[in-house]
Amino acid sequence: MVSAMSGKWQKQILFGLVGLVVLINIAIIWRVAVHRPESSTSGSVATTNTVPPLAATETAAKQGDAQAQLQLAQWLLSGENGATNNPAQALQWFQKAADQGVAEAQYQTALLLQQGVSGQTNLDLALQYLKKAASQNHPNAQQKAKELQDILDSAAHSQAKAEEDAHKMAELARLKGIYQLGLEAILGQNGKANYEEALRCFTKAAEAGYSEAQLNLALMYVSGQGVPKDYATALKWFEKAAEQGLADAQFNLAVLYVTGRGTAQDFSKAAVWVRKAAEQGQVDAQYNLAVLLASGQGVERNDAEASQWFRKAAEKGHPAAQSNMGVYYIQGKGVDKNQEEAYKWFHRAALQGNTTAQFNLGIMYYKGQGVEKNLEESFYWSSLAASAGDKEADSNRKLVTESLSADQIANVYKRVTAYEPRMEAAAARAPQMKLDAPSLNAPAPEKP
Repeated sequence: MVSAMSGKWQKQILFGLVGLVVLINIAIIWRVAVHRPESSTSGSVATTNTVPPLAATETAAKQGDAQAQLQLAQWLLSGENGATNNPAQALQWFQKAADQGVAEAQYQTALLLQQGVSGQTNLDLALQYLKKAASQNHPNAQQKAKELQDILDSAAHSQAKAEEDAHKMAELARLKGIYQLGLEAILGQNGKANYEEALRCFTKAAEAGYSEAQLNLALMYVSGQGVPKDYATALKWFEKAAEQGLADAQFNLAVLYVTGRGTAQDFSKAAVWVRKAAEQGQVDAQYNLAVLLASGQGVERNDAEASQWFRKAAEKGHPAAQSNMGVYYIQGKGVDKNQEEAYKWFHRAALQGNTTAQFNLGIMYYKGQGVEKNLEESFYWSSLAASAGDKEADSNRKLVTESLSADQIANVYKRVTAYEPRMEAAAARAPQMKLDAPSLNAPAPEKP
């Protein structure tokens, strides 16, 4: 009886102990769930699992907490958690955290400085912060730093070039002024040139690299105006201006190489320089390049290319080029034979006073080649060529008179007396102080 009672009490005690343990565990779990202990995670601004209020974060930021400064700046930038959007203040707090070494703050500071918040653009300082963030392996800072560096390098280059260009323009204006004084001295006062002053001005501007002055200084040495003639010195200045791309200087340099003045005669060098000038549209150079190509001097003979350059010069009004185009059409050199085309070019050249073209027009009118036969016109053009000293034209003129009446001859002589060359506009324009050098010899036309 006693042992049975004893076992019953033992069971009740055991159940009581188990219940007590369960209650204790429940209490522990509830405490852990509802009242978690404070954590102190390294580098964290918050002291609990909830976002700290704006005032608390601001207080911590003012006390120098770098993470609080970062958090406050982010709220001021986004306008979150009760903060008023204020990029300027955000920049101040980002910069304070950045100066304490916080990589994200350094990155954000750089972005705001680059964007120019409240007019505070500072690309150099932005680059410094980006480099600091990049050194801490910030994921975006390295690429942004490279992009900003490229922008700054480009800006520096552009500024340097702009300053250089401005300096060049100012220097060019100064030299042009000196050069203009030289031109005015050439024109002189009351028609009297002051070559001494022109020489002084041209020399000063030429030595400083002004190409137009170099050209005109060379022309003075060629003509002997204000200085003794000196082709070697002229060659030097022509060459300096030619190397700067001045077409007239290139052409005149070629003339000196062709004529062998101031240097050894060299058709190859002449061809190089005359081509450079021709390609720039210098009409005398175009004509003379055609002559070199037609004669094979300094270059391989090429009638097809010669006809192209003769045509370019002829279309601009160069009378000798026009006459040679007539020759090419008569002979079929570089072009198909075409008497009508030949007549057209001879006529344009003859009106400008080209003796060869006048002679050939006399023949074409006499034979009716490319134009209707007309003995009076043949007599007229042959007479003009004869009056310029062409002996063959004089013989032709005398031959034609046998078929004309006295009245016809008298009428033609009136026209010959009244004749004045009608220069085409392009041919009448010549560069200032153009070198009066002989043209290269053109191929002699065949007499029809």
